[in-house]
Amino acid sequence: MDRPVRVEILANMDSFVATSRHRGAFRAGTRVADCAPRLCDHANRTDRHSDHHAGRGDLDTSAQVSFRRQHAALADMVRALEPDSADALASRLLAQFGSLTAVLTETSEALAAATGSQVVAGVLSTAKNIVVESLLADLPKTPFSPANQDVVRYVTAIMGGLTHEEAHAFFLDGQLRFLRHEVFAYGSENRADFPVRMIFRRAVQIGATQLVLIHNHPSGVPEPSESDIKVTRDICFVGQAVGIGIHDHLIVAGSHVFSFRAAGLL
Repeated sequence: MDRPVRVEILANMDSFVATSRHRGAFRAGTRVADCAPRLCDHANRTDRHSDHHAGRGDLDTSAQVSFRRQHAALADMVRALEPDSADALASRLLAQFGSLTAVLTETSEALAAATGSQVVAGVLSTAKNIVVESLLADLPKTPFSPANQDVVRYVTAIMGGLTHEEAHAFFLDGQLRFLRHEVFAYGSENRADFPVRMIFRRAVQIGATQLVLIHNHPSGVPEPSESDIKVTRDICFVGQAVGIGIHDHLIVAGSHVFSFRAAGLL
């Protein structure tokens, strides 16, 4: 599609999305969302969350082993700076944030407040940045796939420990090769708005022909809510109009990643 046509559609994005919602279904028998594009972690409901974790008594020992390993790794990171209090600091951080992944996704300000040391906070933030950059370097090497462990490690490293929802996107070329990753929205504990116009405008600027939408569920339950599904369908409608495909939508929940494409929702 020619760039001027895309620009015209993007300029009138709000009316296009509103119109598309009343044209029927993205798939037969399924109506498009009647609300603004909004992601929602419905799994924060206690009944769904408890069902997801039911019957996990057999994992108690495994969880304890994992906690000890995370504690040891975290203590090793700060021992050179705080040799006498490394174990106590590691325990405090894990108790406050819940996991090593969560610690490494916290802001420097939050880490400084938790440890009482700006230097320790800086070291932890640097460690996370090093890991993320090394994982990011591996993404362009192969076409995108939700089964690619480089993709799984990267998205869980940047989003797995967040306590609020965020909306991100991968921009891909025609061969599904990685071009760029950008953050588009910072939301609340169980909701984030997806800025449709902004994300497609960036795709046109970058020259991407495919998108991978990404958001997280702080509850730890990866299954999509009805709102997540409706948002994805809305954005697919827009993508069809501007000639940019939605290749996948990933939901990151702790160490788990849900793929819309793998689940047959795209």
